[in-house]
Amino acid sequence: MTSSYSDILERIEAALAAAADVFGRFSAGAIAAQFKAGHDPVTEADRAIDAVLRQNLLRQGEGWLSEESVDDLSRLDCKHVWVVDPLDGTREFVKGIPEFCTSIGYVENGRPVAGGIHNPARMKPSSAPWMPVSFTTDGLRARVSAQVSAGRWFLPAAVR
Repeated sequence: MTSSYSDILERIEAALAAAADVFGRFSAGAIAAQFKAGHDPVTEADRAIDAVLRQNLLRQGEGWLSEESVDDLSRLDCKHVWVVDPLDGTREFVKGIPEFCTSIGYVENGRPVAGGIHNPARMKPSSAPWMPVSFTTDGLRARVSAQVSAGRWFLPAAVR
């Protein structure tokens, strides 16, 4: 990942930290769910995290695709698009199963270039509270690096 993406990674980190704060207002297993089309659950936590992600990530001229927002097709004309799932694993969250997270992806010219995840049930704030992820731009897959720096996990290595 080049230094030109440092702002993107900072925005991802800030958004995941803000999402973690929002998660703190809710209790997994003790939250009511409504159902969207297709019988997918949605909670107040989904909506609140979606709002804080949008506030922390989206800038003028960037597109937005979120599982919890109405799709604005103008994103298709944007060079930069955020793809998020504010509460990936809502069913598990509703049931109190600690297998849920906030997922963020950043796409440039149709290619994913950065992202991050945070599972507040499994990740402690002092040890990898979020995982910024870098993807290669040459089409090779990225793999998890065992290297930890300042509480962050990076995925810089290409695998053939």
